[in-house]
Formats: sequence, structure tokens, C-alpha cells
Amino acid sequence: MQFKRALVVLMVVLGLLAAPGPAPAKIRLLPDQACKCLRNLDLKAGPYLPQGDSYVCEAVRTLTGGKRPNTMNFQVVGVKDTVQELRLELSVDQPRSRGQANNIMAQAALHLAQKVGAAEPPDGLEEAVRRSSEGNWEVGGVELVLVKHPLPDPPGCYKLILTAR
Repeated sequence: MQFKRALVVLMVVLGLLAAPGPAPAKIRLLPDQACKCLRNLDLKAGPYLPQGDSYVCEAVRTLTGGKRPNTMNFQVVGVKDTVQELRLELSVDQPRSRGQANNIMAQAALHLAQKVGAAEPPDGLEEAVRRSSEGNWEVGGVELVLVKHPLPDPPGCYKLILTAR
């Protein structure tokens, strides 16, 4: 179990290093608020700490058992006192359980949209997440971008990433 978490954390760190730097802040949550905003979904992020040129807090939730479980990651990225990006990442490594994983991701996506300023869920966000498709939405000056990255092995695996910036 510790190996799986270490692997997930390593993938998150590599993703953060490979991603372009965060855009200017439009997210109105303070770092502490952002790190706690998905706790009710069992995404309890650690402390907001320096990591390279940015500050980061993150949480990982294992959704299934087995050697390669489906997981959901939540990251908050910014500078010391400002959140610049929120990221939800669903890693589906057990395609047979993707329906359950997508439902949990959809619930988290709707909650995240509410936290960044959506009075009502953005049209099509929930459906796009449940179908593992892509899309863009704007919520109170914050852009939500949903992308899908197929994984080569085993067949049918993918990452679904929702970024708020």
C-alpha cells in the first residue's frame, strides 16, 4: 500500500514538474480553504508547502483494491498566499470499475466548481466527467478544463484531469 501511494505521489510530482507554470490567480480561495475544500469526499490534503517554485498540497484517494487501483488525486498549486490552480485527476487502471470511479470524480468536479464560484453546476460538466470526455467551462472568472489522456496498458485505462485556473 505504501508503494502504491509513493508511486501516485511520484506521478503527481512529475505531472506538476511537466505542467506549465500556474497562471495568474483567479481563484478566490485562500490556500487553507482550497486544501480543505474536498475533505467531505475523503480527499484530505496535507499542508500547503513549498515544492520547487510553487506551493502545493495534495490528497490521494484509492477507489478500488488490487495491484493497480483506480485512484483520485487532488492538488492545490500556487504561491505562498495565493491559489493559482486546483486539479482533480482520476486514474482509471481498472476499466471494469470505471463507472463507479467516474461517478465519484463527477461528484468531486461539481463540488470543486461550486467552491470556485459556480452558483449552479456548469452545463455539461457532470455528463462530460461521467462519459470520460473533454470540455471547457468558465465559472466566476475561473476556467475549468477537462482533458482525457489514454494510458497504453492495460487497454481501456486512462487519466481524466479537471483543472481550475
